[in-house]
Amino acid sequence: MGNRGRSWTGLFSFWALAILMAALGPSTPAPSPVVDVVVADVATAQAVTPAPVFVASR
Repeated sequence: MGNRGRSWTGLFSFWALAILMAALGPSTPAPSPVVDVVVADVATAQAVTPAPVFVASR
């Protein structure tokens, strides 16, 4: 069967993408929105205790 030129196609597309990325240069990310910091309350004993876990296996 053989690859019928697919390796050349992959190599060509890799180089085309690399040249395109080099020509465009690195992009700067958009500034993230500012989020207010919320102070968490102290966790209660009920919230800290682990929940029971049931595992069923055959």
